[in-house]
Amino acid sequence: MIIAVISENDCIYHHFGKCSEITLYDVQHELVINKTKYKIEKRGYNNISSFLKEHNTAVVLCGGINAEAKNVLRGNRMEIIPGLSGNCDEIVVDYLSGLNIGNPDFICSSFCTNKSCTLCR
Repeated sequence: MIIAVISENDCIYHHFGKCSEITLYDVQHELVINKTKYKIEKRGYNNISSFLKEHNTAVVLCGGINAEAKNVLRGNRMEIIPGLSGNCDEIVVDYLSGLNIGNPDFICSSFCTNKSCTLCR
């Protein structure tokens, strides 16, 4: 299973469509066997969603995400867990441990001023 984390400097990035980095975790039997960071040249939710689909992503962990991006990811049968912040590795461990993380109803607009849309503190 591939888990994608929308990231910057090892932390969850605050807005899906504007990210410049994605960290992919290859997970087998609830253990991370490989972690790879990718620089994203073409931003925007359609480009990022295509990248995730090409990498057979099953789960997307992110900060803010808009409704259109969520629909595209769901159409590609990806689980989306938005509303996250903090260290990427720690968030992945929490997810794999079965902890209730994020907020599945969290939605941002492109002009978001939500306090939850922050970089790692």
